[in-house]
Amino acid sequence: MAIDKLLAAFRDAFERDNARTPVPDWMVSWAALDNLKMDLSRAASETYSGFQDVRKSYCLARAYKLVRFFEQPHTHPYPGFSDYVRGLIERHKEFDRTMLRALGIYGKDLEPDIETYAHYTAEDFVFQTMIPTPSRRQVRLILDYGAGNGRQLSQWAHEDIERYVAVDAIPFSYCVQNAIFGASGKELDEYIWKLDDFAVDGGTAPLKHLPAWRHDLLPSDYFDLVITIMVLPELHPKLIFHLLALFHRVLKPGGAFYIRDWDNSVHHNNLRLTELISSFGFVLEYRPHLDAGKDVYGIPRLWRKREEASITSMA
Repeated sequence: MAIDKLLAAFRDAFERDNARTPVPDWMVSWAALDNLKMDLSRAASETYSGFQDVRKSYCLARAYKLVRFFEQPHTHPYPGFSDYVRGLIERHKEFDRTMLRALGIYGKDLEPDIETYAHYTAEDFVFQTMIPTPSRRQVRLILDYGAGNGRQLSQWAHEDIERYVAVDAIPFSYCVQNAIFGASGKELDEYIWKLDDFAVDGGTAPLKHLPAWRHDLLPSDYFDLVITIMVLPELHPKLIFHLLALFHRVLKPGGAFYIRDWDNSVHHNNLRLTELISSFGFVLEYRPHLDAGKDVYGIPRLWRKREEASITSMA
């Protein structure tokens, strides 16, 4: 299907699905979008004009003054750590350059933005994987909710994973993700092209893409890792409750729930996320004691879905 029909296909899919099962407004809205000081307004979030909008999604990084955590003077946890992080950054940059060239939109002017995202995503990858875990918890199946411009794939595409599933409700973001995934060199299953023939746990495609209102297609006890970055504090309270129940359902016991945002310091929905997440059956495994904004951009936290064997073993 032609690129200029992508947004129309997204909207048609919503209208069809909404006619079958009404979708609440809070499930597909970004409640704080009008309050955020970003280049992407609510009106712009509802449009998509092609691959140049992928370029625009990279330039959005300029709206933030991202702190590069691993470039600051600090004690490295083990020898060779700085080389390991540099390798993560370089593989992200090469992945993005290849993808942008495939779309015909790469230019040297994007290098600072590619560099920014590469540092930011390398930090996420380290925080997601830094704690040694048993082999049964190896990350093979990933759900990236509110995937932005799909930057997490730029790291996980290099790992031995079985499936990366991206979910979004914002038309601009969804269409940008579609373009990026399509140019990634990986086979993509796209919901808005397949509709009733789409299955998260079927077929051979390592990339799956579906809109947020089709959360019913996410299998239970399936994912090893759920990722939400700069998402939860800006959602409607009803959607927060819905998502925490959803993430608990779709994660395997002991599965990881990675969050990066401003924790309890910024919450447009007036919810205390730390206490709320715990009440949904998650155990906090890692939260660094850092100055958000000065030491690191946003506070990373790694939660785990309670695993009965792990709980009873400590009794």
